[in-house]
Amino acid sequence: MECVPENKEFLHLLANTHKGQYRKLISTATRSQLDVICGVIKNVIKGRLSISQDILKAASAFKKVLEKIALKCFKASRRKLLIKYGKIITKIIAAALPIILSICSSTSGTVFM
Repeated sequence: MECVPENKEFLHLLANTHKGQYRKLISTATRSQLDVICGVIKNVIKGRLSISQDILKAASAFKKVLEKIALKCFKASRRKLLIKYGKIITKIIAAALPIILSICSSTSGTVFM
């Protein structure tokens, strides 16, 4: 998961949007931006990014969908899935954002895969 400056700003914006803005952001997101979102989800699922237990508990109801979104081979419909499950994805990104920003600022811009 690459953490280039424009993607950090995109994640920050995504974490602080309402439903209508979220839908427009995902609809117009670049491939790189979608990859970063999916990378965050993947790292949360694998336990590499720790977030609060409340959000993990809420996300567990969507575990199969989140795993599909995180798969690189599932690119065809991931934009639709990101839009459909935006509420939980926004919560995950908002919870993981401080960790992501600290990792990106302490490294040369690359976060683990």
